[in-house]
Amino acid sequence: MFKTIHSVVDRIASGWSFAAFGLIAVLTVATVNLADFSWTISGFKQLTHGAGILDLEWHYDAEGAYQLLTSQGEAGRALYRLGLWTLDIVIPVAVSMWLAIGITLAQRRLADWQCRARYLSLFPIVAGMSDLLDNILVTVL
Repeated sequence: MFKTIHSVVDRIASGWSFAAFGLIAVLTVATVNLADFSWTISGFKQLTHGAGILDLEWHYDAEGAYQLLTSQGEAGRALYRLGLWTLDIVIPVAVSMWLAIGITLAQRRLADWQCRARYLSLFPIVAGMSDLLDNILVTVL
């Protein structure tokens, strides 16, 4: 499976794809964090009267997660679920691909492409997949 993913990244890796995924990643992250729309972090905090977002917490236990989700209210949890299955899919995919393509392009110039280090480009993909798994688990909560 990892060889297949690696070959896909290698096949699409170019300056244009690096720029495209980078632009999508930066614009999406900046908009979600800086803009004041109902679907951004600012809008979420207004809707939930300052309740946090579970994805942005560094550490929590079961009781802390339950308290945070309860404090969001029904409308906040509905918006959070929508965000998990829209923006929080776009962001990890765009960032993971941007980083994987960047690593691939750098390795083509700097290293023997046949060495095992060529698989370093899979680390961002695994991180992105972990974020998507996190979305599933938070949705179950």
